[in-house]
Amino acid sequence: MIDFNASRDPDAGTVRLMNEVNGVASAGKGRLEAFLGKWGSVCNQKFNAKSAQVACKQMGYDDGVMVGNVNENGVCQAYNNKDYCGDESSQISYTDIECKGSESKLLKCGANKDTKGCSHTQDVIVECDGDGDATGNS
Repeated sequence: MIDFNASRDPDAGTVRLMNEVNGVASAGKGRLEAFLGKWGSVCNQKFNAKSAQVACKQMGYDDGVMVGNVNENGVCQAYNNKDYCGDESSQISYTDIECKGSESKLLKCGANKDTKGCSHTQDVIVECDGDGDATGNS
């Protein structure tokens, strides 16, 4: 018998936003995470404004912006005077995501899973506009 109510892992590349206490963000602002076997943050190397727009649209928002600059360290530590950086023991899922803006999902932009050159001080922070679902369920 199939249990249709059983929880299942999200699809690879599903994205969500996390708040400063590592809970799912209630508003469209927070640390961007992607699912790759387990949830992990996205490194800001090569991440651009178009990448933020694609990530936000993937979650059902109208638009979005990246907070800080590409390869900038420490943005997640000072966002809204709070520390949004991922825990050092947690996974960093992707880096080198550079979108053109026409992609429907962040991973259609291309991504690198080799995140050895990244640290959680480079976690991507985005602010999304409109109504969407920051939980990764959209």
